Amino acid sequence: MIPGQTVTFINDDPDLSVVFQKPDGSLYDGLPPWLTLSKTAYSYRQTLSRVRTDIRGDAPVFVTTFAGGHASLFGVPDANLTAVYSIDDSENRTAVLSYEDRDQLLGKENVELWSLSGLGPGRHDVRFYPLTGTFNLDYMLYTSNFGAAVTGTTVLRDDHDEGVIYSGDWTRSTNASFPPGLPVKSTISQTNTQWASFAIDFRGTSITVFGTKNSAEGILQATYTIDNDAPVVVDHYNSRHIVNADHWALNQPFFSRNLRPGDHTLKVTVT
Repeated sequence: MIPGQTVTFINDDPDLSVVFQKPDGSLYDGLPPWLTLSKTAYSYRQTLSRVRTDIRGDAPVFVTTFAGGHASLFGVPDANLTAVYSIDDSENRTAVLSYEDRDQLLGKENVELWSLSGLGPGRHDVRFYPLTGTFNLDYMLYTSNFGAAVTGTTVLRDDHDEGVIYSGDWTRSTNASFPPGLPVKSTISQTNTQWASFAIDFRGTSITVFGTKNSAEGILQATYTIDNDAPVVVDHYNSRHIVNADHWALNQPFFSRNLRPGDHTLKVTVT
């Protein structure tokens, strides 16, 4: 990545940059009564924040600050959700939900709930006020110029990014959907070919590879090699797993490693 390049960042719902506040801007002493932090199998990092508007008390407000020109909230759509929002202390505006008139997405994971685009450069303060229904927040994506400070942030590198280099036989989709929900950005790259691989260059202090698992018959093993270190062999499926070709598990962590700060290369090979 170079200065001036547009980069996508991801904030998980428990991150400090994602805050639920009282309407007057003060913080709650503990969790507010209308907020439940849930552990879910297919959400990003297996966490989901559920905000119920039918609970009495202070009206729920989701507050976040980011630097960039575009931001999107992702989670599980609710048919009864309505909301308003403000950006940089503007008057409240009606939030047009991204999944309106797409009933097939209701109740599914990894769906874009709402987005903002065309924002000017610099930092922006967003307040999102759910009015009715349930607001199920999983994570937030926002795009920014790489010249901005990125210390302590998590960069999302999607499987369809130009910097991901594939070798071997891969099937790649930009409109993927599975029974439990959608992959991140609705993209997926699949292979069942031995020695097929992909590589990515990155700068940072850690890396985690996420993917979608299908409980098909067979064995799935891959090696993960960072820089010139010894390959790490990971058995994702062995002959002892429960076979169910109709079962798809989203947002599954495949591999994770903490690293020294700097530039690195990861290569993943199906073995």
